Parts: sequence; C-alpha cells; structure tokens
Amino acid sequence: MFITANIFNHIETTTVKIVSSLQEWFEEKRDQRHALAKSIIESSGETQSKPFEGLL
Repeated sequence: MFITANIFNHIETTTVKIVSSLQEWFEEKRDQRHALAKSIIESSGETQSKPFEGLL
C-alpha cells in the first residue's frame, strides 16, 4: 500500500512541476508576443483606436 501511495505521490508531484513549467513557458511567449506587437505598432508611427487591429 505504501509503495502505491508513494508512486501516486511522485506522479502528482511530477505533474505539478510539468504544468507549472508549461504555464511559465506560455506566459513568457505571451509576453514576447505583446512586446513584439507593441514595438511594431510604435515603429509604424500610427496611432489607432484599436492598436492590434492591423496585426490580426
């Protein structure tokens, strides 16, 4: 019984680590996309009421 509980605990811990890493990765990529979009808009010199409209 202890071995089974230990295995499930290990699986749970590993899963939490994987999910946390993926979440950090996706947040980093989102921030990079936002920074890129902002720099494109700023370099174009245009001010739009919907700043991301031209990027879609």
